[in-house]
Amino acid sequence: MSRINRKILRGGFTRKFLIHSVAWLLYIGYEFILLFLVKIPFNLRYITISFTVNICLFYFCANYIFPVFFDKKGILWPIVLTVIALTAYIVIFMVIDWNIIPYWLNTTKDILTYPYVLTRSWRGIRFIAFAAAYRVTKKLIAAEKDNSILLKKRYTQELREKELKRAVVTTELAYVRAQINPHFLFNTLNFLYLNIYPLSKDIGRSVLMLSDIMRFVMENNEGGKPTDLALEITHIENYIKLNQLRFHHSLYIDFEYTGSPDNKKIIPFILMTLVENAFKHGDLTDAKHPLKIRLDMLSESIVFHIANKINTIELYEHHGIGMSNLEKCLELFYNNKFQLSVQKDERYYHCTLEIEL
Repeated sequence: MSRINRKILRGGFTRKFLIHSVAWLLYIGYEFILLFLVKIPFNLRYITISFTVNICLFYFCANYIFPVFFDKKGILWPIVLTVIALTAYIVIFMVIDWNIIPYWLNTTKDILTYPYVLTRSWRGIRFIAFAAAYRVTKKLIAAEKDNSILLKKRYTQELREKELKRAVVTTELAYVRAQINPHFLFNTLNFLYLNIYPLSKDIGRSVLMLSDIMRFVMENNEGGKPTDLALEITHIENYIKLNQLRFHHSLYIDFEYTGSPDNKKIIPFILMTLVENAFKHGDLTDAKHPLKIRLDMLSESIVFHIANKINTIELYEHHGIGMSNLEKCLELFYNNKFQLSVQKDERYYHCTLEIEL
């Protein structure tokens, strides 16, 4: 148990002890006032022992007898225990009155009479009734507290449901906008392609490849849904061609693949992330050290290898976020069915990714 929990329990016990102590002091004070008003002589030591027995009877009934009754474990057993407790209470007072009163009060009590037993029984029943009232009150307070907690949970649940409904509505609106905007974008790109291609074939082809790239991204934006390996390869080829047009065919890139992509699927953008990383941080203008991309498609796995010369002049800030996200994605979707190997020095970068399909 943690130190905080112990402090909470200790604080709760202290508060409960103080409340009970104040309640008993008030009740004892009330009885002292009654004794004073009716001018009945009393002995402080005798009253202390008497109230100790009364308090013990109260807590025995409150903590051991009535919980059995309120937990609906039957009514016979609580009645039997109550009779036993009351009998023990009377017997204890008989012993006290027989042995103590003659010495402390210089008087005697006839304990084997009907009035004595009736008086003691009535007083014992009073404290048993106090215990029952205490237990009922405690039960009602606990029920009210549970009801309050239940209402709070229900209110919280209703708020959460309203928030979820609001989020669903927002998502649906965003989805509708997402359905409208791509169609508008693709129609615009097709319009540009049809009008630019007769004037410049290179620019027209770049617009068409940009449209294909964006369509691939739009159609594969659902996380975790595999796509055809052939589409991933086409996406890489379009990305390379578009950058070649962008840099006037000044980039040196060797992209080759072996095997067949038929009936093979892969998580989208897994391979593309490595290609983009090479374009961002690689020097692709050195004819002696071109960007080399190789994809070997085996019967039950693929091996993707990429190597490039590192660009000493960084055009982009290098945070490593892309590779970090790639590793998390691989661990999430392929678990132990992949191997990612990265070798890097001051001039060259080599990366090999093997995935079991």
